[in-house]
Amino acid sequence: MPTLAEAAGLRSRARHLAAHNAKLQRDAELAEELNARLAEETAQLQAQLRSSRQALEQARVAAEELEDLKAAAKGLEEENGELRRQVRHMNQRLLAQGQGLREQIQAQTARMADLEAQLCRGTALLAARDAALAQVSSAQ
Repeated sequence: MPTLAEAAGLRSRARHLAAHNAKLQRDAELAEELNARLAEETAQLQAQLRSSRQALEQARVAAEELEDLKAAAKGLEEENGELRRQVRHMNQRLLAQGQGLREQIQAQTARMADLEAQLCRGTALLAARDAALAQVSSAQ
């Protein structure tokens, strides 16, 4: 049989162990709660990481599309510049042709005026001839 002092020591030790056990159980419960919160945060962070990766991929695709659009715009600008040069060349050619046509029209107008003057002189000569013939006929 244990002595009273030993029994008291054992009881004290049992109380101390029970208190220590209760503290360990509370610590284990807190650790489980903390673990659950950390698991939730980990799941949220993984979801954010997936979302960030998707956003990054979308940004990469958008950047590639932007580069493609820039290249297309540069090509269109170059084509536009070439078309402008062609239009200027055509305009110059058309202006030169127009000037040539104006000169031809002026020459034709002068020729027409000359022909009209010749026609008037010819008509006057014919009229004079008819008058002379009429005089000769009436004198006979």
